[in-house]
Formats: sequence, structure tokens, C-alpha cells
Amino acid sequence: VTAPVPPGSNKAWLVLGDGQRVTLDSLNKPAIPSQGGVQVLQPGSGLLTYTEGKESETIVYNTITTPRGGQYQLVLADGTRVWLNAASSLRFPTAFQGSERKVELTGEAYFEVKHNSAQPFRVAAGGHVIEDIGTSFNINTYDDEPVARITLIEESARVTGTGKRNVTLKPGQQSQWQSEGETTIADNVDMEDVIAWKNGQISFANEDFPSLMRQIARWYDVNIHYTGAVPKTRFFGILNRNIYLSSILEYLQKNGAHIRQEGKDIIVSP
Repeated sequence: VTAPVPPGSNKAWLVLGDGQRVTLDSLNKPAIPSQGGVQVLQPGSGLLTYTEGKESETIVYNTITTPRGGQYQLVLADGTRVWLNAASSLRFPTAFQGSERKVELTGEAYFEVKHNSAQPFRVAAGGHVIEDIGTSFNINTYDDEPVARITLIEESARVTGTGKRNVTLKPGQQSQWQSEGETTIADNVDMEDVIAWKNGQISFANEDFPSLMRQIARWYDVNIHYTGAVPKTRFFGILNRNIYLSSILEYLQKNGAHIRQEGKDIIVSP
């Protein structure tokens, strides 16, 4: 008998400036000590907020990390809101000082930036730097994805790569790059598809099978195995992100995929 696999949930861990590690989840709301003069609160399930207090001479960094099967939201001290997807990490100063506001991302996150032209907001991710110009954008730089993507949702953003030309994105444009390749720009991207994860959905608009399965692996914390050639089937649709894994697999099987579940292992046959 294979136990049901539930969907991911609000869970993460927070590493404080002194190295202390705090577990965050829907059932646990520990008191978090002030960080560099900034108050840290948990006003709701899956949400962490930083509120500026007295300015500290020392810059203190925190890091929030979600496991596979986890997600979390964060409001930075400047009011910028971040949605962190599964298997992702964000390193950030608890208060922003100096001429810029800079954070470091691995994995995937959606940003709604509180614009301040006097102190630009920059995200370092996948060897690139994304700078807001009054912006909402999604960044996907998972190590297991063949292409890293930055998708602009609103306003504009400047993308700078190591040794590459600067690119200014417009809404609906997506900056794409591979580890050894040049940056390219895709137009008229389906923005709803890109940020579906933030809105509680698994969306696949002409999604190839391996890409879809990587999404499933991260959200349900399962391992994908192929016993032969990878299926070339492409999928279109939207599924609720809060359903059990068995419902996802049933949908794929009805649409031609040969899949079986053995605990946390998902076996895909030709």
C-alpha cells in the first residue's frame, strides 16, 4: 500500500545573523529576536515580516530557505514583498543601508518591489543581477532547469549578466539564458502561467513532460525515475496546487502517461 502524498505547505527555516536556525511552519510561530534593530513578526501562516526600528551600525543578514514541498512569503524591511517557491533560498539584510538594496536568490521567487529610485532594489540570481524600475517580476533559476528565466509582470526591470549586455524588460517579456549561452528575450510570455505557482496553481501551457515532472517533484517532495525514453507528450491545463499527488498522477495517466508510484518514487515508463 502506497501512502497518499499530500501537497506542499507553508514551511521554511530561517537562519539568523548569529547562525541560529528557526523552524517556520503553519503550526509553529516561535518568537524571533530582533535582528539588527529590526523587529521580526509572523502575522499569519506562511508570512514573515521585517519592520524597521532603530538603525544599527552593523548590517545583519538573514537567510530563509524552503525545502521541497514548502513555500513562504516574506515582507522585507523596505516593504518589498517576496513569494518564495519550493526548494528556494533568499539571503537578505534585515535593514537596507547605503546606495542599494541587494538580495541573493537561488531557486524561484516572485517579487513585488517597493520602488525607491534613490536606493535601487537588486536581486543577484544565477549569475545575473535584476534591478527594479518600479517592478513586479518572477525569477526562476533552479539548478535542475536547463534555462533560467526572468519574467517581467509590471513596469520595467534591468537585467545584467556577467560579461553580457544589459537588457531592459517590458511587461510580458522574459529574459532566458543557459549556463554557457547568450541571453535571449522572449516576447508575449503567458504571465499567468509563469506565476501560477504563486496563486496556488500548477499550470502547464504546452509544457514538456520533464519540465512538468520537475515542478511536481519540487512541490510534492518526490523523486522522478525514467525506465526508458522520456515521453514526448506535451500538456495543457491548470490544476489546483493543493490537491494530493494521486490526483495529479491520475490526470497524467488519463492523458497518455505511464506512471506508477512507489512511496516517494514516481516511475515513468515508455
